[in-house]
Amino acid sequence: VVGPVRGIKVVAQDGAIALSWAAPVTTSTSAPVIDYRARCRSGTGQWIEAKEGESLQTKAVIDGLTNGAPYQCEVAAIGSGAAVKWTAAPSAVSPLGRPEAPAKPSVEALDRAVQISVQAGTGSDISSYRYECSGDGGATWSSPLEASVDSSTAQLDRLTNGVTYVCRAYAANPAGVSEA
Repeated sequence: VVGPVRGIKVVAQDGAIALSWAAPVTTSTSAPVIDYRARCRSGTGQWIEAKEGESLQTKAVIDGLTNGAPYQCEVAAIGSGAAVKWTAAPSAVSPLGRPEAPAKPSVEALDRAVQISVQAGTGSDISSYRYECSGDGGATWSSPLEASVDSSTAQLDRLTNGVTYVCRAYAANPAGVSEA
């Protein structure tokens, strides 16, 4: 008999769910694991299985899912000739698309710096904001600055007084980063 997998974790992605788990506890009577299978479904719909094929890796990605729909996922450790015993993830998860672009940022000139912010979005899928500025008309951009959803304000320092800067804002979440 192959024991159940342990500690299943699920992470929402854009149109997908990433799963990871720990191998079953082995005993003197345990059969060796020869494969893992992972699957998810929304409601009572059809199961969608990972496409990794035969693998001993303790992770998989289920893709082709609908963003915003809740999915229940399961993982099974497979042994030779043993019946498949699925272990359910502790909670359902909904794939999450990239957030919408935020509103145009407001920029305040400071001494050798700018303070940049956006009106905080109403979407609960935003986890942070990112800002970039360019002193050469958009040919090159500064390293992105990150601001929390709570404050949505950041300060870009070490700029040159008298140079015109163009700035842009992005919204971010675990699935990715919005358009500017």
